[in-house]
Amino acid sequence: MSRPSSYALIGAACALLRRKEDAKAAAQLEALGNVACVDFWRDGEWEPPPNANRPLVADFTRAISRFPDQAWLYLLRSLCFRGLLSYHQALKDVETAAAIQPCSPVIRAFLGRTRLLSRDDEGLKILRAAARMEPKCGWIRAWVGEAHRSLGQATRALSDLDVAIRLEPGYALAYAWRGALQRKAGRLKRAISDLDRAIAADPNYAWALYERFQAVRALGRKRLEFDDLNRAVAIDPRYSYVEFPATPAAVRSALMELGALTAAFPKAAWAHAWGGETFLQTGNWTAARAELDRAIAVDRECAWAYAWRGEARRQMGDRAGARRDLNRAIRMDRSYPKSFAWRGRLRSSENQRAEALRDYDRALSLDARCAWAISERGEVKLALGRREEAAGDFETALLLYPGFSLARTLLAETRQPASGERLVLVGSQG
Repeated sequence: MSRPSSYALIGAACALLRRKEDAKAAAQLEALGNVACVDFWRDGEWEPPPNANRPLVADFTRAISRFPDQAWLYLLRSLCFRGLLSYHQALKDVETAAAIQPCSPVIRAFLGRTRLLSRDDEGLKILRAAARMEPKCGWIRAWVGEAHRSLGQATRALSDLDVAIRLEPGYALAYAWRGALQRKAGRLKRAISDLDRAIAADPNYAWALYERFQAVRALGRKRLEFDDLNRAVAIDPRYSYVEFPATPAAVRSALMELGALTAAFPKAAWAHAWGGETFLQTGNWTAARAELDRAIAVDRECAWAYAWRGEARRQMGDRAGARRDLNRAIRMDRSYPKSFAWRGRLRSSENQRAEALRDYDRALSLDARCAWAISERGEVKLALGRREEAAGDFETALLLYPGFSLARTLLAETRQPASGERLVLVGSQG
């Protein structure tokens, strides 16, 4: 959870460092250290906004050069690297912090979690050790539960999250993680109860809103579920999709659900927009465009509808129409990552590779965890002969989504000798 007071202190300290006023800077950094420690002990989170990560890395690097023995500076910089998906750098910084303060359960917990994010299962052992060092710390125990959840160990995860909530009843993440487990197990009412508690603790918790959308949706409460989805997307555009398994039965069910929704709310732009998005996922470009036309007719300020219609038009071969829609979507809302990623696809297909790279970079500055956009950027780099950079993108995409077969194939191709290169068509994912 972001702390504006922390950012203000960082800015003030680094301004002093730039002027070489080290004594005053040290006082500011000490104040920042106190804020950071309070934040960590309160909920275990210090999460910079996505666009702040790169500037903060520079600021922390400057501070570390002056004060290299401050463990919490390395810890905070590691979180910025983590936000940039630079897990190797993040892990190196947390290890440095742990070497400076080897007995800190906070630093051990962050070390364990960073290792898990790097697909190193040893991180779970480190997290358990941190929980033993500080057995009454609810957020560390919740992180152990989340580690079990991410490894598919639902029973152990539930046990740990139950303990975490008893220790720290106001910790939103613990309720959200437990709610997600309950939803997956089909215990929908329990899931909704937990997610209600998470959202009450943090009304802007987009992931909890999206999870509650899924749980309420499974109970068939049409309008309420989409209220949660619309709220989640307004907070964080990365949740702008209606999730369903890619099976014929699930597709039929999703289309029936969206058909009932648009029939119930024929004058609601959001209903037609979500209908169009669902058709877009199923590959029915004509039906997607028709629904998105309806959404735009009702609300000409619906930027996402223009973005989705732009992708539908691209898939239908209408490049000029796609360009108009995507450009308009970006003019209306520069915070939606898919608008930039889809325009990157369009530009790549037109051999405008430098422009495509800029669009993919912008998309990933808004959503650094979008595996398909990272992989597609790698394809463009591969076509430009930037093989090492392309390989890095494919590796990152696989780290985020290990089942991404196209990224795995492209990574293998990138590692082959550089003769006879070919570019796999961008746009097969997402």
